[in-house]
Amino acid sequence: MQENVILRIEVTRREAGLEKSHATDALCIAGHPKVAQTENNYLQKFVRKNNRQLHKMTVGKDHYRKANKCPKEIFGFQLFDKVLFEERECFVGTRRTSGSFKIQSLDKKFVIDGKSYKKLKLLERGSGLLWELQTAN
Repeated sequence: MQENVILRIEVTRREAGLEKSHATDALCIAGHPKVAQTENNYLQKFVRKNNRQLHKMTVGKDHYRKANKCPKEIFGFQLFDKVLFEERECFVGTRRTSGSFKIQSLDKKFVIDGKSYKKLKLLERGSGLLWELQTAN
């Protein structure tokens, strides 16, 4: 069945004389291949809201496991916050209690590790659904 759908998309795209892309295929699935496409696309990603591992896996000398807890917010930033770094919008990927963060884009094409919280400006709080505008180059 999936092969029939893919074949139908390819036939529709070829009849319309369009080149293959994700956005073009989406328009063909919707049945409107001739609609004018915009220059910009939005990338969205669902991310976790909590860290579910409650304890570290190693057992201590007194036969207890340490709690695996990191503060939710460090220097006013939390995981997946949208921040501005050097005139570029990106997201907090990891946080450390020292105040250095790993920042990245949603598709992870832009990743910088170890940037200080002093160089970041909070734009938007992280939630379960992240959006990023991608412009066509």
